[in-house]
Amino acid sequence: MNEQVLLEPVRRTRLREEAAEQIKALIRSGQLRPGDKLPSERELVNQLAVSRASVREALRMLENMGLLTVKPGNGTYVREVPIDALVDPLASWLLERKEALLHLLEAREIIEPQIAALAARRATPQAIQSMEEALAEAARQAQAGNTEGMAQAIVTFHHLITEAANNHILLRILSTIADLLAESMQETLRIPGRPGKSLANHRRILAAIRAGDAATASTAMRQHLRSVQEDVLAEIG
Repeated sequence: MNEQVLLEPVRRTRLREEAAEQIKALIRSGQLRPGDKLPSERELVNQLAVSRASVREALRMLENMGLLTVKPGNGTYVREVPIDALVDPLASWLLERKEALLHLLEAREIIEPQIAALAARRATPQAIQSMEEALAEAARQAQAGNTEGMAQAIVTFHHLITEAANNHILLRILSTIADLLAESMQETLRIPGRPGKSLANHRRILAAIRAGDAATASTAMRQHLRSVQEDVLAEIG
């Protein structure tokens, strides 16, 4: 193993899944090669900043996937595996739907920044309060590790922004793709680190709308959508 390769402390609630994903990413990138020995359990605990139990569960998951082999009394080693074993269900989903998802993000980037700008000019205090409640619910679902619940809350947040824009045509357009938005969000929010980025981005959008700053609201929405696009492209390599 390259001694310069460092793992990062895990901050998400599903600790074993992210710990496993970090190790898997090193295998996928070639930084961990077939035959390489993993650091000791204690070293993994220290680098990942998780419990010994989480490390053991992560290693067991990767062993069950055929990526690692445990040699009792000797250590844990990377196995020789076919490349398709390194493609997880999320990456497969994104790859299969890449064109549709990128087209959806492209369409949203054309429409939603202007919707956010209109909302900044027209939102009532009651509308802003409803947005705050939807975003607070998204944060609660993120804390619980519930990507489906978080996605539903964020779809609600975007719907409330469109309602606040007070344009019935735009509301009808966004309503027709609500199911597609929910499905795509559920999957993209499974990308490691995406829930935190999403919350931060949506808080910036809300802050601009609350301040009545149309230009900043539009920019924040555009930056959010481009951030999603970058993470999707990075996830599918």
